[in-house]
Amino acid sequence: MAKQKLSELPVVTTINQTDLMYVVQSSTSKATNVGTVFASVTTANIRESSSNLYFTNARARNALTVTGGATYDRNTGLLIVTGLGVEYVANVNGANGQVILTTANIAEQGNLYFTNTRVVSALIAGDYITIEANGRISSLSPGTITANDLTTSNVVELNNLYYSNSRVHSNIYPLLTTANIVEVGNLYYSNERVYANIHPLLTTANIAEIDNLYYTNARVYSNIFPLLNQKANVSDLANLNITNLGVANSISANSFISTGTGVPTLSSSTNINLDANAAVVVTRSVFRLANFTNGQIANLAAVAGDIVFNSTNNKFQGYTTSGWVDLH
Repeated sequence: MAKQKLSELPVVTTINQTDLMYVVQSSTSKATNVGTVFASVTTANIRESSSNLYFTNARARNALTVTGGATYDRNTGLLIVTGLGVEYVANVNGANGQVILTTANIAEQGNLYFTNTRVVSALIAGDYITIEANGRISSLSPGTITANDLTTSNVVELNNLYYSNSRVHSNIYPLLTTANIVEVGNLYYSNERVYANIHPLLTTANIAEIDNLYYTNARVYSNIFPLLNQKANVSDLANLNITNLGVANSISANSFISTGTGVPTLSSSTNINLDANAAVVVTRSVFRLANFTNGQIANLAAVAGDIVFNSTNNKFQGYTTSGWVDLH
């Protein structure tokens, strides 16, 4: 028997039993509310459907047909087989004589016999309905249930799902990427941003020295000048040829003549003073001043009396206490 909700049971318009009551809207509607059932539901108060009929002796007898050497009485259910030396079935399941077959001695097959237990188990309680094991059906008034009684623990989810952290995480976390979150105060990383902000800081001013020291004039002087005061660096020949010479105080000579290749250079970490009682005379060549641009001249630590050639405006310039002035 297929299970049905009480709200889907056939229409009940008239019930004489005092212990069973239905509330019916009209003669064409289905029962929508069951009040109180004081007795178990039986075949006495459940109407047959057109497909599932109750068992009766008359229906069982009328369902049988006999062919060949036998006679059958539908009114009494008596079946007589002829041609076997007897006029009736002598024994059925231990019963002798003229046996009348009932559900007590016919085994169930596809069509099951009616029992109260089978009926009760086939029922499904609808809204506000309870069905007990003994078949007692009770209803709850909808008015007794308030909003406070309906919680997520007793209301089944359908299309609208309940909130849970796991559901939020599984749906939101995959979307939390730099591709769909707008930058605000905290910017995303990019190589260009790193280069633009870090490269300007990578100078000797803010990178500490470790094994590789930075260049300074003082470091060069402190390591080179001591070598220029050692005799091992000076070769004595007929004519003194100086390869490297370090002089602590002064050198006196009538003349200094350079016969080697290249341009000899007198250099000093401070000033070179040419001291003469009369004049410093340049013979057989021009006297060439250093060339400086405007930008270079502006960075010179000049003192009054300095003279340079300005290559930007092609002017000889001298420095006075008030600044650089053109000499022509």
